[in-house]
Amino acid sequence: MATNPDTFIDWLNKELINKGWTDYQLAKQAGISHSVISKARQGTLPKWEACEAIARALGLPPETVYRKAGLLPSINADEEEFEIWKAKIMALKPEERARFLRQIDAEVEYQREQELKEREEKERRHKRPADLPG
Repeated sequence: MATNPDTFIDWLNKELINKGWTDYQLAKQAGISHSVISKARQGTLPKWEACEAIARALGLPPETVYRKAGLLPSINADEEEFEIWKAKIMALKPEERARFLRQIDAEVEYQREQELKEREEKERRHKRPADLPG
């Protein structure tokens, strides 16, 4: 499960850019020593506790950071995205989750309706004149 330190640092750099943070700001937000980040940049990846603190500071599930640091096996991008979604949804209050689920249901229904309209339009355009009533 070992990960290349450069991979972790590349990922961390992207996260810091997204937040507009420096290494020092991340360390402060995570409540960890800046030396943890410095050591990671030198090739010594953070361990479980530091990864959890980094995850909390970045608003990510700890598993995401554990995977980036090579503490857990990697997963494909779709599974990783779902893991992040799940953590964010679980952070909502139950009534907010219910509202969000209704919004998702409405979006899924809208997508189905659009796909059906597109199929019907495509079939209508491809009908030969002999097939049309008339």
